[in-house]
Amino acid sequence: MRWFVLLLPLVVASCNWNADSALGSDTASPDVAPGTDVGPDVGPDAVDPRAIPADQAFLPEPLAGKKWVLTFHDEFDGTTFDLTKWTLYGGTMDSPQPRRDGYWVQEAVTLDGQGHAAITAFEKDGKYYDGGFGTDGRFNQAFGYWEVRAILQKDEGHWFGWWLMPFGSSQHVQGGTDGAEIDIAETPYGKLAPSQIQSAVHWDMGEADDAQCRGVNLGTLPPPADQKAFHTLAVWWRSDMYIFYLDGVETWRTTIGGVSQVPEYPILTDEISDSTWVMTDTIENAKLPDGTLIDYVRVFALEDK
Repeated sequence: MRWFVLLLPLVVASCNWNADSALGSDTASPDVAPGTDVGPDVGPDAVDPRAIPADQAFLPEPLAGKKWVLTFHDEFDGTTFDLTKWTLYGGTMDSPQPRRDGYWVQEAVTLDGQGHAAITAFEKDGKYYDGGFGTDGRFNQAFGYWEVRAILQKDEGHWFGWWLMPFGSSQHVQGGTDGAEIDIAETPYGKLAPSQIQSAVHWDMGEADDAQCRGVNLGTLPPPADQKAFHTLAVWWRSDMYIFYLDGVETWRTTIGGVSQVPEYPILTDEISDSTWVMTDTIENAKLPDGTLIDYVRVFALEDK
């Protein structure tokens, strides 16, 4: 989850970035020419929210001759994380791990006993804490449909991230085809971007000065009601492009950097910023505790019928 900016003319020097938005458009992103054959049901208006089985959420129509198969999921039942699926990031309150402008601690990641995982940002003795979890070392997959359903954090100074990473750093020989950071959704609320949801793709990550990225507006939640509702955040990572969705509606498709062809694993985090990222505001202004409530994580793959 590298730095990228919200809207022109804001600039962040840590990556080379251009912005575009598919919202309100009748054509595909400039990254893929309008009229390109990308398979059925992937146009900006084609995947409207609709009543389908709960275990399939807003799955797009599969390609001809294929079917979706659930390959990984967690419904977060019970009160204890399934550590056969997840790695909890960070240290403990006795030995916290520095992360950006706060600390990651495992105490910030909990199950509520009602079928949800929570990542909470909080303050104690003038220090700020949050955390995250991912499947590194336990589950990875190339391609497929990746979805989270969550009630997103509401305040500034920190943001929720739902992203994919390859094992190890990508190299410098094939662009993003040898591995890219796929930021499905980030929620950097603040004065500059209230209720704004973003996505980005980063590649050639071995050297920060050479890292490339592109971000695009995924959508704006109408405040205040929708910040209290569950939303689905997803990507259909195909071998030939990425297609991003908010609540089942396509918002961006791109081949930027070259589409990753290697297995990657999912990560869910909260990140604290003290005005170091232009999209948010200082954590001291946030009403804490504040965080994200996650209903499920589900990953699907395409198989032959």
